[in-house]
Amino acid sequence: MTFTAVLERLVTEETGYRLFLKEIEPKDEEMPAFMQGVILNARLDQVAKADLPALEPGVRLEVDLVAQPIMTMSLPPQIPGNSILAIHLAEA
Repeated sequence: MTFTAVLERLVTEETGYRLFLKEIEPKDEEMPAFMQGVILNARLDQVAKADLPALEPGVRLEVDLVAQPIMTMSLPPQIPGNSILAIHLAEA
């Protein structure tokens, strides 16, 4: 499952990143009910190192998730690292 989204805020933690995303656009599959926004709780290795300097609010990211990602029922929902395959800058 792949989607693009705009980074609203990034929080760096000891073991990873919390990415607050908005303006979610599915690439080609049906998306779960987080079209209003989502928080990714990503491990350090799930964000492409080359993309780290560009992770500023407003940048568009492409996110690859497992076929049936785990997510909380909170608003916005949160997705844990074990459901995230990769996060990188979206191609322009």
